Amino acid sequence: MSTILKDFLFKGRHLRFEGMIESFLLEEGLTRSYDIKKLIPTLTKEFGDRLEVTENKPLFDWSSYTITIDIKDYKKDIDASKLVKILDLFGYYVTKFDLTTSPFNIEPRHAIIMNNKLKEFGVNYFYHITQKSKLNKIMKYGLAPRESQTTFYHPDDRIYLIYSPNFLAIKIFKRHLAEDKNVSINNLVILKTPFDDSYKYFLDDMTSIPRSKVYAVFVLKNIPPNKLEVLE
Repeated sequence: MSTILKDFLFKGRHLRFEGMIESFLLEEGLTRSYDIKKLIPTLTKEFGDRLEVTENKPLFDWSSYTITIDIKDYKKDIDASKLVKILDLFGYYVTKFDLTTSPFNIEPRHAIIMNNKLKEFGVNYFYHITQKSKLNKIMKYGLAPRESQTTFYHPDDRIYLIYSPNFLAIKIFKRHLAEDKNVSINNLVILKTPFDDSYKYFLDDMTSIPRSKVYAVFVLKNIPPNKLEVLE
């Protein structure tokens, strides 16, 4: 959707209808990815001893989570289509801008809804970090899903949020984000938004660190300006 059309939808009553339809379709697609333990043997069968897999520790006892793979002597024109075909079959995708070079981060396409866990953990707010140059527009129209501009590719239907009871962890994350975006940390600002159970919060296991009580999620619907507080 173009920026002009998004701005138009923000300004009119169409926003409610358009947001409902888009959110419904996206959430219908986010069902469930197959067990990662079934994906890895299939990748191993295809790529043999060329494949090296680094598994992240599964979060919250769920069977779908992000892994990192390295394919030795990777040849895009031969291996990329094989990799994508297997990942599509199991409900995973590569979280990089392209398939040019290995290694790759492999993420479940069908995300896990975290609402009950978040309530269990007592999470009642989240943080979002953005560039100060976008702040005026955000505080006028709200946060809208958009494509990530960091090292790893994420679909353009998501708003990423992070929570930690220790605000220092958020500041550290902000510093890493500034380095990743190659911008000054002073050009970034932290927003705070309340937990709202009418939203579906999907797990971002690449960023979550449960042992440190750092939980990262994403939502598919716009967050209005009255639900946002500027902390810096």
